[in-house]
Amino acid sequence: MKRHQYTFLLVIAVILAATGCVSTQVVSRSAHVGTWEGIDDGDRGIITLNRNKTAVMQLGGKTYGGQDARLDGKPYVLRYKIDYSKKPMWIDFIMIGKDGMEMSRLKGIFTYLSKNQIMVCLSFSPTERPLRFEETSYFDTIIMSRL
Repeated sequence: MKRHQYTFLLVIAVILAATGCVSTQVVSRSAHVGTWEGIDDGDRGIITLNRNKTAVMQLGGKTYGGQDARLDGKPYVLRYKIDYSKKPMWIDFIMIGKDGMEMSRLKGIFTYLSKNQIMVCLSFSPTERPLRFEETSYFDTIIMSRL
């Protein structure tokens, strides 16, 4: 008798998944890797997220990260950290000095709109992280597409 109950539950789960009532989409932990582009207030922004957790950002005509990156004359590496357990997911861009110390951090959130499109909200306040996707004097939301 129990075997029939399990079979029935399995059939129901398959039907619900096939009709879209239950989401079967699982986000890969490396789905974010790649180069993303978006337009914000007429400016083109590009963010490259590498497998080795380094990043390069091109925003407002300036480049952050990459080879020979410097902040106030000091060399740094731009790293990123993602927390998939948060809803929406957290993303931080962290400038790490040659001595291994954190120089600066840009906090943000993001969500997948599709496999090739994400929505990102970054905070330009040193202490705050956005809680939702919004535009304020401190928070900037942008939709980015994979290149």
